[in-house]
Amino acid sequence: DVLSEHYCNLRMKPFYNSLVHYMTSGPLVVMVWEGHNVVQTSRTMVGHTNPAQAQAGTVRGDFSIHVSR
Repeated sequence: DVLSEHYCNLRMKPFYNSLVHYMTSGPLVVMVWEGHNVVQTSRTMVGHTNPAQAQAGTVRGDFSIHVSR
């Protein structure tokens, strides 16, 4: 229910069902981050959505193999 509410703007996209399936396929880690510019800082740490464009040292740059994984 929380997932469908969070991604409600994507419900009409062709990838929505596979997104929900993937997001519910394994364990979940919940975090609460706070601090100055925490949203921008977290985006910098995670890296560009496309791992081919993500810098080394970011989560996606070091560990991602595809935009959807």
